[in-house]
Amino acid sequence: MVQNSTAFEDFNQRISVNSALSPASRQIGKGIVNFADQAKSEIIQGLNANEGFDTQKTDMLQMALAHMPPAAIDALQKQGIDLKDPATVAQINTELAPDLKILEADLQNALASGFSDAARAASTLAAIFVLFGALSSLMLPNSKPSHNVEVIVAH
Repeated sequence: MVQNSTAFEDFNQRISVNSALSPASRQIGKGIVNFADQAKSEIIQGLNANEGFDTQKTDMLQMALAHMPPAAIDALQKQGIDLKDPATVAQINTELAPDLKILEADLQNALASGFSDAARAASTLAAIFVLFGALSSLMLPNSKPSHNVEVIVAH
């Protein structure tokens, strides 16, 4: 479900039409979108390793900035976006926060749908096993010995 999620595409559409975003925020937002496949892959790897993924404990912007290659930071610096300046990072965080919250909720929805589908499949499989077990027990021969004892009553 995570791989098929359109959360990042939806995020891209929101930041593309948001005229209130500064050029720095728009550029960082597009950078987040560019790493959508890698982010989805890492979420899936975390789930497969039973590590989970909790968007409530994950600051998506800080995670994106922390994983940004030095060449990208230098390129942004040349464009006038200084990610080493706390004021610039705070402005980006403030401007992208509403859209990042929606992105996080969309990812959580995809994860919840995936877990729900998996639970449904597991319960269906369990019900099939119970049904076959019940049918098998009905097909067992009656192993109780018959007690055809005549009772004779003496006078």
